Amino acid sequence: MVLKNWPDDTDASLSLAFALEMDDETAQARAMLENILQSEPNHARAKKQLGALLHDSVHEHWDEGRYDEAEGLFNEQIKLDPANFDGYKCLAELMLEDDGADEKEVEAIMQNYLAANAGNPSAPVAVGVVFLQADHRKLAEKYFKQAEQIGGTDPAMLIAIGKAYLPVFESKAKTYFDRAVKAAPGDAKLCFAIGTELALEHPALSLEYLQKSLKIDGSNAEVYAEMGLLQNILGNRREADKAWFMAKQLAGQQGNQELVKMVAAMQKEINQLQGMFELL
Repeated sequence: MVLKNWPDDTDASLSLAFALEMDDETAQARAMLENILQSEPNHARAKKQLGALLHDSVHEHWDEGRYDEAEGLFNEQIKLDPANFDGYKCLAELMLEDDGADEKEVEAIMQNYLAANAGNPSAPVAVGVVFLQADHRKLAEKYFKQAEQIGGTDPAMLIAIGKAYLPVFESKAKTYFDRAVKAAPGDAKLCFAIGTELALEHPALSLEYLQKSLKIDGSNAEVYAEMGLLQNILGNRREADKAWFMAKQLAGQQGNQELVKMVAAMQKEINQLQGMFELL
């Protein structure tokens, strides 16, 4: 598709740029987005769309061995939004995947991002996550410590570090989650949030934080509903039924009929599934 005239309307141009990109006409899509930003330099959607396009192009050029071109595109992405992590993360990941990559060179790139986000603990956490995912644990710890120097005992920061460790080092992740709970004593919602974050892949650990939540506030029907699911996953059907009974009782007292119906429907579906397995 070769365009001779571009639409005057910005929204139409953005939609057309997206269609061009989907049609592998990335050069035209990029030109159209850059044209929008010339007249509207702070247009958020255009910046985001161009950033995503450049991000994909960096990967494509890198995979084809065109490293100089990839780095050039990366630099353009950074200029577009110096404080946005996507561009830094993209190039750092590609470099760390390359066996010949120099860690110091990757760190130098990340320093630019940290400088643009000075004083924000989430910035060194993000950098640490990149190094941890690339199995550079010592470097990851270095940046997590930097985050703690900035953020102190901020629960959100401690949870973010815990989530980063979770896939590779569960005991260390738990240490950070426990520190977050300790930093916010009496915050039942925080414990519930940690529990729900862990539910899918770490049900036993999730249950521990849901129990902490109920010790602080035993009136949250949603926590009991979640506990029922986890107990069922762990094979503790009697405990699951107890938790669901409490969820329905509390929800009914609180006028939350939607939750009552949801828990009842969930129990019915689980009973039907278990009945089918028993027949096999």
